[in-house]
Amino acid sequence: MEELVIYSNDFSTNELRNIISKEGIQEFNGEAVLGFFNNDSFDLNLFDLPSHNMVRINIDLYIHDSWEGNSRGENGPDVWKMLVEDELIVSTSFSNSICEPSFCLYQSYPENGLRQFEPKTGAIISDLPGRCLYKDENGWTSKYKISKIVPHHNSTLIIKCFDELIQLNESDPKCDESWSVSKIEVSLLNIR
Repeated sequence: MEELVIYSNDFSTNELRNIISKEGIQEFNGEAVLGFFNNDSFDLNLFDLPSHNMVRINIDLYIHDSWEGNSRGENGPDVWKMLVEDELIVSTSFSNSICEPSFCLYQSYPENGLRQFEPKTGAIISDLPGRCLYKDENGWTSKYKISKIVPHHNSTLIIKCFDELIQLNESDPKCDESWSVSKIEVSLLNIR
């Protein structure tokens, strides 16, 4: 297998090359991040790609504050999605809530669709402080490494990341729950 990294951005140089977003680069926990998003999105557009038959997409994703996972009603579900060339690759919910025998707001990650995993399942770090609503409390931001290999042959590549967050009872939705990205890396693969 041949692999060629064609895009890598950890936002530390304050550069948004190839990214279309209304949000800019901010800081979270001493790290540069793209965000903060709430019912918003960004696109990564890459052009003039050499020959390949697969792409690997790695995204370091922060889930901030009170995501309620699969909860229904005025607080959820709280879903994050990724499209590659208009094909839905990731559609999953996240939860930062506590989980006790009598109460648990389950999440779908690490799988797509409606699944029942405990909050923070699959997080590489789960004890970071919140960004806004819970900024003074640890355990309210979780970091995930999203990694997908997708069939792809075109000379252009469009990746769109967005959310569907429901918070009907909040006056400041972005403070209640948001997400950001600390790194994006895209590689082309030739798998024979």
